[in-house]
Amino acid sequence: MTVQTNSPNKHGLKRYIEESIRKQIREDAGYGCVVCGTLFCDYEHIEPEFHNAEQHDPTKMTLLCESCHGKVTGKRKSKRRVWVAKADPYCKKNNVIREEVEPSALPIVQFGTNHFNDIEILLSLHGKPLAWLEPPTQKGEPFLVNAIFYDNKGKYVASLNRNQFTSVLGTHDVWGKGTRIEIRPQKGVVGLTLNIEGDKPVIIERISMNYLGNQLKVNKKGEFKFGGITFNQTQMISSHTAIHMGDIPHIPLRDSLGQWKTLTIAYNTAKYGHQVYTINGSKCGWVLGNCLINKDYRVVAIHQNGVTSTITGEFLGTLVEHQNGQFLLVHTSYEYDNYEPIWVSSLDKATKNIRADAFVDVTHRIFGMNTFRKKTDTPKSTETVQFPKQHSIASRTSSYHKTNDKISIGDRINIDFQGRIDDVAFDGGKAENFTIIVGEGRIIPGFDDGLLGKKTGDKFDIEIAFPDDYHANALKGKIAIFSILINKTERHAESELV
Repeated sequence: MTVQTNSPNKHGLKRYIEESIRKQIREDAGYGCVVCGTLFCDYEHIEPEFHNAEQHDPTKMTLLCESCHGKVTGKRKSKRRVWVAKADPYCKKNNVIREEVEPSALPIVQFGTNHFNDIEILLSLHGKPLAWLEPPTQKGEPFLVNAIFYDNKGKYVASLNRNQFTSVLGTHDVWGKGTRIEIRPQKGVVGLTLNIEGDKPVIIERISMNYLGNQLKVNKKGEFKFGGITFNQTQMISSHTAIHMGDIPHIPLRDSLGQWKTLTIAYNTAKYGHQVYTINGSKCGWVLGNCLINKDYRVVAIHQNGVTSTITGEFLGTLVEHQNGQFLLVHTSYEYDNYEPIWVSSLDKATKNIRADAFVDVTHRIFGMNTFRKKTDTPKSTETVQFPKQHSIASRTSSYHKTNDKISIGDRINIDFQGRIDDVAFDGGKAENFTIIVGEGRIIPGFDDGLLGKKTGDKFDIEIAFPDDYHANALKGKIAIFSILINKTERHAESELV
């Protein structure tokens, strides 16, 4: 891009643009390049160009990024296309502003003066990961930084989604300058300042946000404040979760006559409920009517018309039914429609290309990271959930006992496996301690068949052809060899209560 100077043009017009005019241009452009939506831009005189302009007229100016500006200057993109883009800006058309981020290859993120080093989940509030790291997809590439940002009124405004900054259009002002991205929900209020200098750790220099009543701040001094706690110049190293605060929102189960007793709920989940499983086959709760019930027999989500939401109204995903009335709570992508990223477990990622579907498990949002951990109680809510009358026929829930017999249809087994194509391991084809129910259809066709007749402790290889219509394009029609170890075999039994 041409180096700009402060020298006035032939009409005496200086480069400096008054803030009111800059603000008008940003609003008209949707806060990003009108052509491609990139955040870091310059104020561009379309026609007349700056050297012929007599004033900074926002009706004849717009925002262009360095790349698009260079194409216009080099006459590889016409002025006519810029006028067309100004009339229908990319950001307004797509309701989003974006910018690629290139963080350090080291797994470090800073909140003010505080360092998070080699930690998977930096911050989790009420069961929702709000900042986390993912390993790079290739050796030598930067770690993938994810963070979800709200304003000080609890409204979602932006995210870092695997190294892409995305902000939704709204009432807030957003701009990029130098290596910093800044969001201001109102004049004089800094909602977010990110320093995204290339090959350096991402730094959240300032933040003022609210999620479900929890205020988080990073102030001018770099102090990180939340829940009455202040962190300053601290360092957290090597753990799964650095900061977890707040219980998963839940309410008592009620009908029109009042709150149900725990014993009544336990009886009804055993008689009428359907089990909810995690992606690795662990039981985590029940579906009862239009409610999702956790192991403390509290309502943690509602599902209606194919949509499942938390009790605070936040969209989660969809309940997918498998055999024997069993359910998974999943989403179809690693992100929501507003580009907000979804935390994905390592096991989910490790097995994505061996499962028969491409779903992403979101059970952690309402049942917790460790579905077998007893959750602490919280004050009871006064809200109620109307529980519909049950019309289903009573069914029994499943339990399993260890067996050394040969594996047959319906057995639940725990395995380690590694898949290879042309003797090269492929992404999403390896896992340890992965649980499946044989014959359930969750794994690619042919995988279950190769397990039949084997026993606990057996090590063996099976050959499988991926279907031509498989969800992962790179694997369609390919032949894979899977090396498998059977860790444990369990056989189905019946019990009235789980």
